[in-house]
Amino acid sequence: MYIVKSSEQACCTCGHWTGTRVQEKGGFVYTLKCLEGICGGIKRVVDGAEFNRALTFPSATCKSWERWPELDS
Repeated sequence: MYIVKSSEQACCTCGHWTGTRVQEKGGFVYTLKCLEGICGGIKRVVDGAEFNRALTFPSATCKSWERWPELDS
């Protein structure tokens, strides 16, 4: 299990990340530590072509982090 405060900048608190996660009212986000999710915010170049989708773990971080909108509801 991977648990972070909803204020932390990690993939599981980012709006670009599509992995499985659960928000709790206590201000925490729960997910599985070894579960990868697809990120739509990371820019990668593979064989000269640019992609903006990558597999990342919930604990990863990057410069494209944006707050997961569900955290504000």
